Amino acid sequence: MNFWRQLDVFDPSKFEKRVHVIGCGAIGSHVVDTLIKAGIENISVYDYDLVEDHNIPNQVFNQDHINKMKVEAMAQLAKLNGVKIDAHEKKVESIEIDGESYVILAVDSMESRKEIWDNCIKMNPDARLIETRMAAEHGIIHVVDPIDPDEVEYWEDQWFPSSEAEESACTNRAVATTAKLLSSVVVHYLMTWENGDKPPIHTMVCMRPLAVVTKDVA
Repeated sequence: MNFWRQLDVFDPSKFEKRVHVIGCGAIGSHVVDTLIKAGIENISVYDYDLVEDHNIPNQVFNQDHINKMKVEAMAQLAKLNGVKIDAHEKKVESIEIDGESYVILAVDSMESRKEIWDNCIKMNPDARLIETRMAAEHGIIHVVDPIDPDEVEYWEDQWFPSSEAEESACTNRAVATTAKLLSSVVVHYLMTWENGDKPPIHTMVCMRPLAVVTKDVA
């Protein structure tokens, strides 16, 4: 692919880090697709779910992918763009971070977020964390340097057990427009960070009314 129209913003030929995308659902699948469109190829994806019919409206998959593993389907879609990604069919508790890497955390449960954070991200000088949370019409993005004590403390203060989360109706959880907007912000934040400008640690995106609110550690 020819990326000349974006080179003043991000030059993928100079990007050598690996990107780990943990969770390949509404946000994660769109993140992988957007990473590829930005020219990033060193991608590892992790998920243990199958594609189901209700995933088609809000994720990048199509009818041909139903009953396939999400990571397998994601690898097939990447191949159509000439990119080979590393697909891992597993529930993630920890990943091996070998060299400077971005970790995009797009899992469903708060417990999984905390487990992965504790096992392989916290105080890891090679990791850069971008974590996402989504409801139907709003979402949150955290961008955390795991060796910055203030940012570590801030992120850990944002964690709470799933039992304390507000439960949304099944019909009010994942909308393609919200997922696409959040995934676009995630990838743009990665490019911004790679260019030497750390994005805000906390971004709230609301679809109705449309608003983006950011803040950094005080």
